[in-house]
Amino acid sequence: MEVTALNIIRRVDILQNLIKVDNGLLFEKTATNFITENILDNYENSCYQEALKLFQCNKIADTVEVLATLRTNNLLNLFANPCDKKWNSLIATNNSDIRFCGDCKRNVFKVYNKEDYRERKQLNQCVVISFYLEEQVIESTSCEFTEYRDFELLGSPSTID
Repeated sequence: MEVTALNIIRRVDILQNLIKVDNGLLFEKTATNFITENILDNYENSCYQEALKLFQCNKIADTVEVLATLRTNNLLNLFANPCDKKWNSLIATNNSDIRFCGDCKRNVFKVYNKEDYRERKQLNQCVVISFYLEEQVIESTSCEFTEYRDFELLGSPSTID
């Protein structure tokens, strides 16, 4: 469940970023690629199809809403309490893999793999999942566009398995 949710969030983040930078052509081609790769479950596939249809009708706000809902639903599969804070905004500790949140008064632990995530989940500890995404978004005859971004997801792990 965790890997699937994380992959969906990654794909949604790519599409949301393409909308933010106003690159409609890449948004359409990337969404189409996600749909035709046949790696999606029916719900995710139908969300991308709906988002693509809305986007093509120039209903950008509705497109953003569909993607945001898909992202939120998958965040809730990872986190009981998703957090919008950034790792670098938390208070540093003596351990580079632990930061302190001044708002909720809890330590936040950096996790590097499923085992770390599950261990922290068992201990009911807040975590940050950090990953660097290097993904070829689209190929065209004239150029290749590759997206490089850092992503962070923070929150206390969900009890959903």
